[in-house]
Amino acid sequence: MSTTRRNFLTSFAGTMIGFTAGYSFTSRNGPVRAVMPPGAISLKRLKWSCTACGLCMSSCPSKVIVAADFGDYGNNFLGPFELLPKLDFTKGACDPECSRCAEVCPAKALVRRTGEVVKIGLAEWSRENCRTTKGDTCTLCSERCPTDAIALVSDEEGQVAHPKVDASKCVGCGRCENYCPAERKAIRVRPLDPQVAVG
Repeated sequence: MSTTRRNFLTSFAGTMIGFTAGYSFTSRNGPVRAVMPPGAISLKRLKWSCTACGLCMSSCPSKVIVAADFGDYGNNFLGPFELLPKLDFTKGACDPECSRCAEVCPAKALVRRTGEVVKIGLAEWSRENCRTTKGDTCTLCSERCPTDAIALVSDEEGQVAHPKVDASKCVGCGRCENYCPAERKAIRVRPLDPQVAVG
């Protein structure tokens, strides 16, 4: 990013702060709710290396990469104005073996070795929201998980099977969240910062 552009954004941000005093710029779901594309490594690195060209978004086969919303990256005030990329699992899921976003990134804001799998998040199950807690049978998250990280474990009575996430296998691809049919998602991906290469 050029010095002129960064200075402009910094100046603009300072002006906007005057109009937004008293408001919190953290996400409703926590300080850093958005999951970064694989290869970002860390939010700090992404913020300083991404030029907001949009090529990762337009080139993503599953269209799961979108521009971050205001507050998605916590108190990173400049982030939304710089159009940092994030993964939106309502659109789809991230293929753990796909590296298209890193391949097209001209600024090397996303860096991956060929064939490398990056752990970008960790799926977390909510008993309160899950249909299985209400006695229904639902196996979508387990069936769709590409890494076999979600198993169905019977309850105390042995009548209903609930999802259980194996953190060692989960890479945070978001397929479970995308397919979850619950009105309020019973399984969501918590972002990792920094990301971890696992294969």
